[in-house]
This record gives sequence, C-alpha cells and structure tokens, in this order.
Amino acid sequence: MGVRTVLSATEFGDDDGAPDPRLVEALTVYREDPQGGYLPALAALSASRVVVPVVAQGEESTGVDMATVMMRRADGATALLSFSCLDHLTDWDAQARPLPTPVARAALAAMQEGCAALLVDHAGPVQLAVAGEDLEHLARGHRLVALDGGGWGWLQGS
Repeated sequence: MGVRTVLSATEFGDDDGAPDPRLVEALTVYREDPQGGYLPALAALSASRVVVPVVAQGEESTGVDMATVMMRRADGATALLSFSCLDHLTDWDAQARPLPTPVARAALAAMQEGCAALLVDHAGPVQLAVAGEDLEHLARGHRLVALDGGGWGWLQGS
C-alpha cells in the first residue's frame, strides 16, 4: 500500500463554507459556454479550496468508519467528489461531514485513490470534472493562470 494523502481541515478552521466568488463567476461562465469557459473555471478552481464530503461507512454494531466519496461512471472510471461550498454539499447530502481542503490536496487524494477525475459540485448548479493532465497539475499544486500575451499556463509553486 502506498503513501496516502491525509485530508485535514486545519488550514480552514475559520472557514464559513461560502463559495469563492471568483469560482462562482467562472463556473457560471462555464455553464453558459463549456468549451470557452473550462480554462477560466479551472484557473479559478486551482486557486480555491474545495469541500470534500466525508460520510459514515459500515454498521453501527460493528463500527463505523468515515470515508470520502467516489462516484463511478458506467465505464468504471471513478471521481473523487468535492464541492465549491458547504451549501452545495448539504444539498447533495445533509448528513455528510464537510472537510474544507486545498484543491491540490483533494486532487492528489483523487489520484492516489486511482480516480480518473476530481468532480466538483456533482449536485449542481454547475458540475465540473477535472481529469488527465489538468488533474495532475492540480495535484502538484500548480495554478493555472492567464498569460499576458494570451493563452494559459501552469504556474509552479505558490
């Protein structure tokens, strides 16, 4: 068994669960124009925290473990579930415990669990799936930025 990323909320002790306004705006654009809005949404996400749901798993009589949630597509590919804010998480499952975490840590956890994607806001209003090289960049802590001359580039480090 390999090293696993531990998701912890220590960095966000005072987080009220509100969405990042830049991410909300970018996801709204993405909803209207998925092709043209994907990179701006990914850029906003790369600078955000997400809320990962943690749910009880098992029987009370034999012991309950807490686990993150993965969604499985019909083709078997999985995605780690995350949300842009507490309200979207509770709309999906009011019983899930919110775990605010940097998107880089959530992306790394997704990759370490063998997931093909990080799925943001499964319950809406706008669903964003990050996979492939974009997921790898997020997991490395890279931020997507708009370049002065046009286009986009991944910024390494903080």
